[in-house]
Amino acid sequence: MYLNRSTKDSNFIKPFFLYLNLFLITPWYDFNRNLFRHSTLSRIYGCVLICMKLFWMFSTLMDNIVRQVFAESLFSVKIVLTLGVLTLLMRTVLIVLKSTVWNVSHWKTLFVNFETIDANLENTNTNDSKNFWIHLSIRHVLFGIFAGHQFYTWARFFDFSWLQTTWIVPTLEFYEEFLVVQLIDALVQSIRARYRALNSRLIEVCQNSETNKMDQELANLSHLYRLLGENVDTFNSIFGYQILLTLFHWGLQMILCFNYLFTVVIGVSGDLYRSFVVCNIFTLLFIKFNFLMIILSIDSTIQEQKKFINLCYQFQQELDYDCQNFAALRKLEKLSKNFRRQFNASGFLKIDKSIIFGLFSKVATYYIITIQLNESQYQKFSQNFTVV
Repeated sequence: MYLNRSTKDSNFIKPFFLYLNLFLITPWYDFNRNLFRHSTLSRIYGCVLICMKLFWMFSTLMDNIVRQVFAESLFSVKIVLTLGVLTLLMRTVLIVLKSTVWNVSHWKTLFVNFETIDANLENTNTNDSKNFWIHLSIRHVLFGIFAGHQFYTWARFFDFSWLQTTWIVPTLEFYEEFLVVQLIDALVQSIRARYRALNSRLIEVCQNSETNKMDQELANLSHLYRLLGENVDTFNSIFGYQILLTLFHWGLQMILCFNYLFTVVIGVSGDLYRSFVVCNIFTLLFIKFNFLMIILSIDSTIQEQKKFINLCYQFQQELDYDCQNFAALRKLEKLSKNFRRQFNASGFLKIDKSIIFGLFSKVATYYIITIQLNESQYQKFSQNFTVV
């Protein structure tokens, strides 16, 4: 089985990939033959999923209690909720389209490149004690705690059964988001592991290879570095808009949580008050954890990219200028700079550590704006919320 495979071996992701097929987060792909399976059936299944999503959303919006709570909400909350619903719908449709009809061939490019790199670096069948599946299982348990408490809080507030609560609480959307984040993290880990393997191979070649074989070895490393750069571009093409919509949704959710924490809880008391506070804190922690996991994983991959170029420069300093290997390393350094690619959200913004403070500052700014917009409504809202 593939459950103990290292992220250096592309086979590690196969079971997770098959599970994601149920939600059409990933295409129906045959890893053994590098072909897409049942493309027509997957498109029909995708249409069914989109129709189910639209029906679910329409049914929720038609619920009398939901409509009453929305009507009594603050003006800023109405805007944030509307944008949030539209964002979730757009992201779901985009995910399905990316897995069925829109540039599906990018997935094949991604895995074919991984297999080529693995064959050259001899990564196939490697195991790792820091198992991906153990981490994924722990994250699922944490998500279950978060989702369970969210269900409990809203079921008490609306006085609904748990089955009725599923129609108004976007737990499935949160779970879809959670799975997309885990997939992104898994693929970024795969890219990072191969950059690390390239760095190790470069050190080995420069320290141990014979002079007459070094040119060939460095040329091969240049080719592998180019394939990894191509995979980064492919990753951006597949997940760029999804990451952009997810970041936007996280920003909306944080603004909404702060609004609930400091305004909605005005009208509740006792155990329900504490449940609302804990529910919103859990949501903020859930968003922060997923956000930092993606950003820090991508940033560490960027550092591995840079390390390869720095190693080329470092080994040049140890050689004579007229040496043949010096010229080969110099060429490798220049090619690596050309082949290095940035992670980005479809060209709208670069994804690195600088985005962390950017997102939090934007959330703080817009929350202050919502406070100013809602200042005259707070007292009236408190009375209405108590009635609801």
